[in-house]
Amino acid sequence: MLKAVIFDLDGVVADSHPIHEAAWKTLLVEQGFDSATLNLDFLYAGHPRREILRHYLGPIETSEMERLGRRKDELYALAANQLKAKPGIPRVLSELNQAGILCALATSAGRARTNESLKQLGITKDFSVIVTGEDVIAAKPAPDIFLLAAGELGVTEKEVWWWKIRWRVWWRRGRRE
Repeated sequence: MLKAVIFDLDGVVADSHPIHEAAWKTLLVEQGFDSATLNLDFLYAGHPRREILRHYLGPIETSEMERLGRRKDELYALAANQLKAKPGIPRVLSELNQAGILCALATSAGRARTNESLKQLGITKDFSVIVTGEDVIAAKPAPDIFLLAAGELGVTEKEVWWWKIRWRVWWRRGRRE
């Protein structure tokens, strides 16, 4: 029996991918990449920022990674006022809560951006549990974030449905799994 649903933030609850993509594209172009040939598919797998930076830039010093991370945050913040909920999400959350089904949010994003996003969307109250990338050691694509959220909800894997963005990665690569 379904007792809970765990949602991912970016691309599932929040229509943030266009904002993230524009911020990453600008950052990578600033680092010398050609915008016309830049493949951004790696962004949609839910990797944390440090893995994204390593993927595109290779090994970099911790201080440089932090500087670039701050720059990406600045670029995101410039357009964050455009953030909207994915169509139907407020209604789905309301209906699940009214039916007594617990809702959790599990995201690789940091706690500050997560809280800001949920506040802007007006849906913070709809989640019984919020787990961020700061709460786990192994970030996505490892399932730790989702497992922690399920544990905090007090449900087993058979009692929860995980709504995450992984299907978009498969679809973009031509797989329909």
